[in-house]
Amino acid sequence: MELYNRLLGGNGHTVYTTADSKRATQIGHQTPLDLVIVDFRVPDRDGLSLYEDIRSCQPDVMGVVTTCYPSMELAVDALHNGISSFVLKPFTPAELHQAVSHAFEQRRLRQENARLKTLLPLYELSRSLMNTTTLEALFNQVVKVATQESDADRASMMLEEQGELTIVAAQGLPRDVIRSTRTPIGEGVAGWAVMHGEPLLLDQRSPMPSELAAALQSEEIASAVCAPLTVGGRTFGVLNLTKLEGTERPFTPGDRDLISVLAGQVAVAIENARLTQREQRLAEQLARARMKLHVFEQAILPIRRSVTGFLRSVY
Repeated sequence: MELYNRLLGGNGHTVYTTADSKRATQIGHQTPLDLVIVDFRVPDRDGLSLYEDIRSCQPDVMGVVTTCYPSMELAVDALHNGISSFVLKPFTPAELHQAVSHAFEQRRLRQENARLKTLLPLYELSRSLMNTTTLEALFNQVVKVATQESDADRASMMLEEQGELTIVAAQGLPRDVIRSTRTPIGEGVAGWAVMHGEPLLLDQRSPMPSELAAALQSEEIASAVCAPLTVGGRTFGVLNLTKLEGTERPFTPGDRDLISVLAGQVAVAIENARLTQREQRLAEQLARARMKLHVFEQAILPIRRSVTGFLRSVY
């Protein structure tokens, strides 16, 4: 453990070490991690089951196994459990760094692959949003898509009006909650996201500001993603997704990134729909003005003819 701290901590990583499997599980359940290095044999249990336990809470965490007892059976079990690299003891610092670098490279490739898989459906969704000009239909479509893509229990879209956020579309929320919710900017999870203009990924098992933790606990929320709606540096709303207590899979950084991209497209689509509605209102006002002018011209036509006839008779 001292070697890990010296080699990896000195290389810019934040390192947590323990020889107690229960403490390791606690760290894995409460602290966001990128990589777990486990010995194949740890007190009270094997290292693979320990890694799998941590991975059940953090699906994106990578794993490296150190062992003195290499075998084909171990290699197969490790691959099935998502382990990316083996380090045979005794190992050199270079071998440890190589295993860690390989794990982080695999993590990067997985994340890029996940993002690429979301590009096509997001592109299709973007086209659909841009062709939706009715705001109510747009709001409902966004909430529906966000719920499906993230497997959320609840979803809502809130827009700012006179310093408060109100719900304009939702799934999984009672109607009285939708009608009565008024969240001042800066208060609660949604108000915090709008005030700071940054996406939030919240999990009861992870550290967070006390006011946000209290908001999650009061609503029995296990995990939440809040993505602000921003156009041209102006934030005017937020897209909220929540998973209730008892959920098997909390939101991940990948979910947050996906919802953030969706929120950016939604913000542009809302502005587009608002501009279209404004143009439609102006066109309707212009059409009514032209109709009134036509009616007025028809009304004064007999008078104009009478005046013209009188003038001709006089002159």
